[in-house]
Amino acid sequence: CLAWSRISSFVGYLRLPEASGGFGLSDQQSQTLAWFAIPDALIGYFNFMTQRAEGLRHGGQAGFCTLTISLLHPDHGYLTQCPEFLEKLPAEYKTGSWSEMCEAARLTAIELKTDCHDKSRDPSGPIAPLLALENPLSPIFDAMKKLRAKGDFSPKNSKSEAIARRDELLLGTLVFNPLRANNIITLKYKEDGSGEIFKDATGGWTIKLNAGRLKNRKRQAGKPYIVKLPEWLNRIINDYVNLHRKTLLGAKQSDYFFLSNTGKRFDSMGVQFNNITRSLIPGCSGFGPHAMRHLVATNWLNKNPNDFLTVAELLNDTIEVVMQNYAHLKKDTAFNRYNNYLHSIDTFEKFYGG
Repeated sequence: CLAWSRISSFVGYLRLPEASGGFGLSDQQSQTLAWFAIPDALIGYFNFMTQRAEGLRHGGQAGFCTLTISLLHPDHGYLTQCPEFLEKLPAEYKTGSWSEMCEAARLTAIELKTDCHDKSRDPSGPIAPLLALENPLSPIFDAMKKLRAKGDFSPKNSKSEAIARRDELLLGTLVFNPLRANNIITLKYKEDGSGEIFKDATGGWTIKLNAGRLKNRKRQAGKPYIVKLPEWLNRIINDYVNLHRKTLLGAKQSDYFFLSNTGKRFDSMGVQFNNITRSLIPGCSGFGPHAMRHLVATNWLNKNPNDFLTVAELLNDTIEVVMQNYAHLKKDTAFNRYNNYLHSIDTFEKFYGG
């Protein structure tokens, strides 16, 4: 049946090695429905399905989320009535009582199901309160400041401090370099400098992605994507790599740069980003990394009308795609300039300009 097909596919993802995009469990570990109560596993599978669908969030993801929500229903869900399943999980995943874990996972599935409609939603909607400001990026830096304070008040070298520093770095990375979420989640770091984010000869940090890692592979005829990061971001990266990433990693090993709270690949990055923006930006209902790309692009074009070339570089897109997606701003600029011209005509200004 369809439900069993979805369950078996989920278990297959759990067993798939991390290097191949899976959750990296052993055969024995994966053989339990208890993993439906783990948000990181749900988010990872959801993102895995999205990547296989070339970025589309289709009915397959929505159906999986519906199944999950049903299994975790607080009153009549199968899993919520089986508290003994908690003992089937590794100790590191036992974050609370079974009922608390089921509810957290159910809410995650509800949020992921809503995200299946991203393609039909106006990306400017969630960031409209920021775009209405004179400096739309100021709330992002205010949120980073709050995360910095949260880390300062956390116990020294604790996981709570590491999470705050990671989230601060995540906001800073995306405000300067708004890559697609998948590129951030799968960004590789290696201590020998052979990863995709590394220290260059000057001691600064650089991101280098091969063309095959990018959505728009034909943008520059297969040339790699190379961006040198600024000094203000380098300082945050140094602290994260030298201390806080190691705290998140614990005894595990991973080549991924951004790590989850349990030291695995940060598949929950999109949900966490939404939580950060919702809780730390006043008047904001929360938005994801893709909306961050739209915020950066729209803000720049509002400040620098028709500078589509810069936006194409910032988003790593073709100028044709950028002009198509932001044509409304080009039209707004044209009509604003024409309106200014009308005000320069004496007769118009005399009768209509007041």
